[in-house]
Amino acid sequence: MSLAKDSSKSLLAASARSTAAIDRARSALAQVPEMAGCGDDLVAFGSLARHELTPSSDLDYLFIGMQEEDSKRHQMVVIDRLRETLVDGVVLSAPGSSGIFGSCIDASKLTEHVGLEDDTNHNLTRRILFLEESVSLFDPAVHEETIKTILSMYLEARKSPSEKIPRFLLNDIIRYWRTIAVDYHAKQSRGNISGVPYSLRYLKLLISRKLCFISSIAPLYLLSHEGNPDELEFLLRAFKEPAVLRLIRLLNYVDMDADGGREKVQRIVETLDYFIERSGDQAWRKSVEIECKEPDPKESANFGDMRKRGKQLHQDISDVLTSKNMIHFTKEYMLS
Repeated sequence: MSLAKDSSKSLLAASARSTAAIDRARSALAQVPEMAGCGDDLVAFGSLARHELTPSSDLDYLFIGMQEEDSKRHQMVVIDRLRETLVDGVVLSAPGSSGIFGSCIDASKLTEHVGLEDDTNHNLTRRILFLEESVSLFDPAVHEETIKTILSMYLEARKSPSEKIPRFLLNDIIRYWRTIAVDYHAKQSRGNISGVPYSLRYLKLLISRKLCFISSIAPLYLLSHEGNPDELEFLLRAFKEPAVLRLIRLLNYVDMDADGGREKVQRIVETLDYFIERSGDQAWRKSVEIECKEPDPKESANFGDMRKRGKQLHQDISDVLTSKNMIHFTKEYMLS
């Protein structure tokens, strides 16, 4: 299966926009004297890393490595310039106020504390997002080494020898998905006086975030299905790909001739494409936020329509996970 132009116009445009932005960032950062030979990297996350960049996207980033304070301040100035120049005529939004992005970190912290109290939400989020959706904007070798270190940690924690997939990794991917779902509810409960737990963030959780989660399970399913003598290299290649490509690889294994499989797979891609198209439109985003202030926005023109598509997407994904080719994996690893 490949991305058909008639059902993925917005996806293909976003991918081209993302590729151009990544190339611009790398060219710009290559001209920054403080970055030369520093052994660090600037890593982007979110829609840019997923190759789903729209004019309404944020520029979520982390500097990887420990630098002098003066150099860090200089790098923040560089970021402001990147936000203004990566997409023509658009200033990408800065990272949100959560503190997860927009700072410098030591990559070793991502694997020092896994599980229990020291593995904070910030640490878990950064670690899993390095796998799910990250891209190097300066030194791909540093980025690749960070991903390899994370994957090695999960693989080495498994009892050896084993023909099973690294359940430790799968459990952390699921844990992150559940964490952002719980955090969404907590944020909405505190900030929404009407008590209606809906927003544009809800639609992102329902569609793009959910599909990113499924795409992160995809390499583990393919590993269990195909087997591979070099698991580390297999997973490294997979997690360096944009999430949508991992998703497509997974959908290729669905029994497309049974129970409307072909139609469901097509609808999954079309839903993501449509969401990218609408979420890049500032007028649509504003309409959604206005509708979400109503007592019951579920039947509204913009939010209500996208919510229904998200609900159908959930059913289609459920059918994929319980399809003939995936049911064994789902029972063996997802339900135990």
